[in-house]
Amino acid sequence: WYDKALKQSIYCVSDSNYKTIGNTGNVGEKSPKRMLTTTLSDQLHLAQNMRGKTIGISIKDRAAILPAGHSANAAYWYDSGDRNQWITSSYYMENLPNWVKKFNKKNKANSYLNDTWNTLYDIKTYTQSRADDNIFEKNLNGQEKPIFPKDLKKLRKNNGNFDLIKTVPAGNTLTVDFAKAVIQGEKLGKTAFTDFLTVSFSATDYIGHRYGVAAVETEDTYLRLDQDLASFFSFLDAEVGVGNYTLFLTADHAAVQVPSYLQSLKIPA
Repeated sequence: WYDKALKQSIYCVSDSNYKTIGNTGNVGEKSPKRMLTTTLSDQLHLAQNMRGKTIGISIKDRAAILPAGHSANAAYWYDSGDRNQWITSSYYMENLPNWVKKFNKKNKANSYLNDTWNTLYDIKTYTQSRADDNIFEKNLNGQEKPIFPKDLKKLRKNNGNFDLIKTVPAGNTLTVDFAKAVIQGEKLGKTAFTDFLTVSFSATDYIGHRYGVAAVETEDTYLRLDQDLASFFSFLDAEVGVGNYTLFLTADHAAVQVPSYLQSLKIPA
């Protein structure tokens, strides 16, 4: 938003009082200080006299930081481009935990981006979307049309290298991979106090903005997210135990049809 007093645009989690932990540059100069309320996780911390851990994760910084609240033990997000690292801010800590460093060394995003994105099922079964080839979607750089299949290994060079992970379903898969590492690395769910893990799936948002809510890409993303969630739930059952955790799903916003598509149907947009 635009701050009239400072006479400049403000990013919701920017905070130059803190530095990047886990990489160089200013991408870690972030905190929740601009959020003028507490969160569910803050209230849980207070109710337990600051016992139990709260951690937020997402490939998007604000989606990791804000849901975890002011009192979080940590928030981690993905620094893409050519860096390919999960990072944090000195608001939370001065050094990355060893388990995060080990996860970064696995370089999972690289293997995902050396693959091809095709539909999970026969494209003829995708009945919740428009035709794959239409004029209302935005191409990836280097792709003549926004259609399947998408050769990610070929396309990543002209789409910010690891930035591409944000706009493919593998961005959600990578998030689940990291969520599992958080639970094991921080031993969540292993004490008498309630731990709180917020997991924001931001690839769905990036994909929706690029292709629209009625795109085959969007439908395929949610079909794949369903599989990612099933994998995560099975992991929780095994690692934390059936009946030993509470899980809820929510969304930060909805979306509308692509305005130009609505206008083509003579619907005001």
